[in-house]
Amino acid sequence: MDELKRPAIDIGVELKSGVAHHQAGNYDQAERHYHRILEEHSHHADALHLLGLIEHQRGKHQRAIRLIKKAIQNNGSCSFYHNNLGAVFKETGALKEAIACYQKALKLQPDYAEAAYNLGSLLLIMGELRDAIAWFEKAITIKPDYLDALSNLAAACNKASRADEAILYCEKVLSLNPDSAVAWNNLGNALTAKKRPDKAIACFQKSIESEKNNPEAYSNLGNALHDLGEAGKALDNYQSALALNPMYGQAYNNMGIVFREMGRLNDAARCYRKAMQLRPEDSEAYHNMGNILKDEGRLNDAVTMYRDAIDRNSQSIDSHVNLGIALEDSGRAQEAIQNYLKALDIDPYCAKAYSHLVHQLQHVCAWNQLDPFNERLDELTKCALEEGEKPDEMPFLNLIRHAQPLLNYRVARAWSREVSKQVRGVPAFGPQSNKPDLPLNKKTPKITLGYLSNNFKNHPTAHLVQGMFQYHDRSQFHVFCYSYGKDDKSRYREKIKTSCDGFIDIREMSHFEAARQIHDHRVDILIDLVGYMTANRLSIPAMRPAPIQARWLGLAGTTGADFFDYLITDEVVAPKAHSPFYSEALVYMPDCYQINDNTQPIPDGGVTRRDAGLPEEGVVFCSFCSRYKYEPIMFRTWLRILDQVKGSVLWLLGGNVEAEKNLRQFAISNGVDSDRLIFAEKIQREAHLQRLQLADLALDTRIVNGAITTSDALWAGVPLVTLQGDHFASRMSSSILMAAQLPELITHTIKDYEDLSVSLARDPNRLNDIRLYLRRSRLTMPLFNTQRFVHNLESAFIEMCEIYNSGDEPRQIRVTERK
Repeated sequence: MDELKRPAIDIGVELKSGVAHHQAGNYDQAERHYHRILEEHSHHADALHLLGLIEHQRGKHQRAIRLIKKAIQNNGSCSFYHNNLGAVFKETGALKEAIACYQKALKLQPDYAEAAYNLGSLLLIMGELRDAIAWFEKAITIKPDYLDALSNLAAACNKASRADEAILYCEKVLSLNPDSAVAWNNLGNALTAKKRPDKAIACFQKSIESEKNNPEAYSNLGNALHDLGEAGKALDNYQSALALNPMYGQAYNNMGIVFREMGRLNDAARCYRKAMQLRPEDSEAYHNMGNILKDEGRLNDAVTMYRDAIDRNSQSIDSHVNLGIALEDSGRAQEAIQNYLKALDIDPYCAKAYSHLVHQLQHVCAWNQLDPFNERLDELTKCALEEGEKPDEMPFLNLIRHAQPLLNYRVARAWSREVSKQVRGVPAFGPQSNKPDLPLNKKTPKITLGYLSNNFKNHPTAHLVQGMFQYHDRSQFHVFCYSYGKDDKSRYREKIKTSCDGFIDIREMSHFEAARQIHDHRVDILIDLVGYMTANRLSIPAMRPAPIQARWLGLAGTTGADFFDYLITDEVVAPKAHSPFYSEALVYMPDCYQINDNTQPIPDGGVTRRDAGLPEEGVVFCSFCSRYKYEPIMFRTWLRILDQVKGSVLWLLGGNVEAEKNLRQFAISNGVDSDRLIFAEKIQREAHLQRLQLADLALDTRIVNGAITTSDALWAGVPLVTLQGDHFASRMSSSILMAAQLPELITHTIKDYEDLSVSLARDPNRLNDIRLYLRRSRLTMPLFNTQRFVHNLESAFIEMCEIYNSGDEPRQIRVTERK
């Protein structure tokens, strides 16, 4: 009798049953059905493919790859086999193989929306944003209501800094699914990028309402609150994110950023270390840890950390730029320059890298390299301004490159508009309507002044203002200082602390908390002493914590900001014809915009030329300005002056080997013996003022004058020749010389500057007459009459309050002498 045969199976039925179990998650039962098919038809492509998917879902990816590849061998024209094989390769990290699979699927079926989406998702992970966006757009062209593709397209646009497009795609998703947590989150990120943290907050809150267990939305909400200056609330939301996912490294990183801005560097470092532990391959926390180390002055450690960040992301422009800054600060100029150039290799349009590169080349006086980078930076700045964007070129760098008041104003205005955007949505502190009379504190009818700075320490600003606070008339004024700089324990800081009525350290406060403190102290006039100089916190005055806000010292020019009412200046540095180039109403002091301290010590004698490395005979010209103020036109003029005055030398600030080498080479190329350049080491201020008396004549710089360097020379009894320029920074020494009652030392052309310098050097009697005048009149001339300056400044403050109380807008003030 013939052997009994098993009845043939119905492949269609088996396949249908297997798929049903498969979709229900019953993998073992589904597998039995697929194996039955393969027992009859060992090369059945669908059964092989589906078995491969089960292995993939079980985490057995290599077995899944073998099975799906076998399915493809039997039916290579099935596009979704290739698509699913791509998904398995992606899971194993074989990204190139995954891309090839998705591309094959699309070649077989060009309208395969899922494959286009998968390819876009993989490219998004790899950081190939432009290609990712193109494939997501392909997916939604095929399938317009493809929510996942629309959501990922919005996320990709956010990462590519295309916020406007991201907003459009988010709105499309939300029109199809108003409760999409992902879309609300993406929309919040786009609005954050558009500097609309107030609107972003509402989006993140919607995302959390739709999906309460989403740590990313809490973290992003923290970011938006941080942008609004709400540091405390930001930290609360980062903690909420970590409560949901204690392994969420990004939340630790974000917390570190807030702690750093609050000045809580130890807490910031702790957060960054945790982020590095959780995400060892992510460069961001390493970069941020480098920032902490740089803040603490641990430059070598900062350099190491930035390099660790670059090891993890060699394309990080910010890491290359910040590494350059750390190297620059540690005196490693050439390495710094190389890192800026590396950043430009990555992105030839990176204006931030050009800015730092140009400034560093200025510091080392590498003038032969500057022209092409200056030209490129000019192009990028012009382009940004024309497009209504904030240029990456810093306002201070722009004014030391160009003596053009209109251009300086436009750059500063663009930066200030960006600051204003960042605090948009923060409740205004200053009274906006029904203005009360000033002073605000009716119980104590005094005008309350608030001076805001990060330089209440051993810094030129403190050197200038340290003697001011004791002279304020306490019958009319109450004086606060708000400090956000490091406490260096210097005598300058201590003198300021003991001379004001309240010294408040706001380093660990957020911008909002600091502004609230100023407002709660009922400050009538807030005076910012920094402008756009290093580590400024203009976000504080941008929140309008005081009804009247003024700018003084710091940045030599306008801020372009609508949140400052006045700029304290004089008619020399800011002539009336220049007023259209200032956003602030100009307050004209009667003598000079710059205050000086007439109590600073200056020991006579005790230092010889030999001690200072100077020749015993011959005229000593000097310029102790920062090296970035040197430039070829004026330095060549100095060399011509040396050439005409036999036996003379030029005494300069040393401490930078690269700059000294470049300046010596420049002298040689202009026919002057480089030994006639004498470089002085940096020493304490009192010792410097003592040795400065050894000089015969100070030579001022051109585009940015000496400012305190000029008044230091005059205080030490050394005459100075200046060339009056076309903007605030190039007219500062003219103002100082006018207040010293020495207008004859101001020139208006390079030739006049050169001729006057040579004439004085050749006429020792005339030079000595000026030196004698400076020594005899030092305490009586307007320049060094600190008490007189303070009384005039108080007149300006009183008039500001009178204008405010009259209901008028801020207007020009011309201060006359108080009797």
